[in-house]
Amino acid sequence: MLDSNDIQIMTELLRQNREDTRNDMMTIIESEVNPKLQILAEGHEALLEKLNRMDKQDELTDRIVILEEAVKKLNKELNAIKKAQ
Repeated sequence: MLDSNDIQIMTELLRQNREDTRNDMMTIIESEVNPKLQILAEGHEALLEKLNRMDKQDELTDRIVILEEAVKKLNKELNAIKKAQ
């Protein structure tokens, strides 16, 4: 049967094991996970910048289409005025 000293030793061993495990996990996180997360974040940033540029291009394309239609309409009106003179 275990006496209180044995239980204390086992408790201390478990505590030390838990601490060692935590330290090992922190080392893995810092050396493996954090750098990969940083790379992922940088890639995400680049994608967001590209999406923003694409959105701006879409807006400009829409504006160009509207301006082209306005120019066509104005040309038709100008030609009609020239014919009427």
